[in-house]
Amino acid sequence: MTGTSTAEIINFNEPIGVFSSTKEVRLDIGTRAVKENVPADHNSWATRLVVKRVDGPSEGPVHTDHVIGLFSETEAVRLDIGTRAMKEDVPASHVSWATVLQFQRLDGPNTGNLRYGDVVGVFSTTEAVRLDIGTRAMKENVPADHDSWATQLNIREVAPL
Repeated sequence: MTGTSTAEIINFNEPIGVFSSTKEVRLDIGTRAVKENVPADHNSWATRLVVKRVDGPSEGPVHTDHVIGLFSETEAVRLDIGTRAMKEDVPASHVSWATVLQFQRLDGPNTGNLRYGDVVGVFSTTEAVRLDIGTRAMKENVPADHDSWATQLNIREVAPL
């Protein structure tokens, strides 16, 4: 099957994990990795995010084989899943309420494909907790232009809890 891709399109409200594209590390939004569990109803510049592709154009739907970054909608800050911002590098094999996540659209219908440019929140699928990339939860606000293994990410479909 030359020329076909096995990459999946990411949809809103489906269980996903956020992983480093080059290391066996994943995003954990619980206190194992962040300073506090941020309530799902907390709305701020640090919880309203935009997915941007870093290995190609930020156009169309987000696929599992795209290398992406998660950026604040309004501030020049980006998610870093390494120890620059997190308490520890959480192994990719760790599965918990804080690693099985979902995207929810905040600027339009919360259905269908996650697309580049959509304003989104990242939420636990089972707990009332969400990702916050500001210093409420992270050790520092990582600049949007910081490029490392911990900011170049893949989104993968995962089994629900």
